[in-house]
Amino acid sequence: MFCKSLCYKGFYVEIKKARTRGLDGRRNKKWGRGVEKNESVGMMWLRKAAERGVATAQCALAECYYHGLGIDQDRTETVKWYRKAAEQGLPEAQFKLGLCYRFGEGVPEDIYEGWEWREKAVKQGYAEALYSRGLSSYYCGMIGFPREAVKWYRKAAKKGHAQAQFDLASCYSNGIGTK
Repeated sequence: MFCKSLCYKGFYVEIKKARTRGLDGRRNKKWGRGVEKNESVGMMWLRKAAERGVATAQCALAECYYHGLGIDQDRTETVKWYRKAAEQGLPEAQFKLGLCYRFGEGVPEDIYEGWEWREKAVKQGYAEALYSRGLSSYYCGMIGFPREAVKWYRKAAKKGHAQAQFDLASCYSNGIGTK
């Protein structure tokens, strides 16, 4: 179950490399056919990687704590592990740590601290952060800033963010923020 949180490009690239070299047990019979599913063993190895400073593992462990996948849900631990990964520059962790601050999950609510962390993710071009910036622009107060929203939707859409692509299409179809 916790493997859902391990959906990082780097993780899949390494799996692909292993498969092409016959190291995952699928193409090389002498290595066997893999291992039995065991979440506790998986969590043990994930924790070891996180404790050794692997930023993607730290972010994955934070996700596990956030959603209660394989371990008890704990927002304080969520923030702890997002922070470790965010301080190493992982944009996904920066964005999600910013959301924790924004909504007061595991830390006291602090919209300014939340903004700073999310801004770091935006500066790195993290698609979800770009899209979030577009939403903020579109729904800003009663007036909104549709042109600004379109700018951010476009940036996120170019990175493959599906919802940003849809919202951008909607803006163009309805002539909102495109003129």
